[in-house]
Amino acid sequence: MKQKRFDKLVRAQKKVVQKQQSKWIGRKVHAIVEGFHPESKMLLRARHSGQCPDIDGQIIINDGRNVSTFGALYEVEITDAIEYDLIGKVLGPVVCKKRSSLALI
Repeated sequence: MKQKRFDKLVRAQKKVVQKQQSKWIGRKVHAIVEGFHPESKMLLRARHSGQCPDIDGQIIINDGRNVSTFGALYEVEITDAIEYDLIGKVLGPVVCKKRSSLALI
């Protein structure tokens, strides 16, 4: 009985998560590419500013041809979602504009 209730809650939660995650599809986000995905050296893993390690999902990068270094900020297009993770491809590095060296008075 307890297991049936638990299974029902898990199914309901997955539906809610999938609906939320699908809102990201088609969006472009800035994300830090952290390194290779633990399941395959063909995939990379990244996180955008709203994803906390050990709590939230991650972005699984399936097209990382534009990645030149780990730990850098890249523009990522979200192409799909699987449960708690987003799937994306790296479009290119994010170029930060330099601020003026003049102090604001």
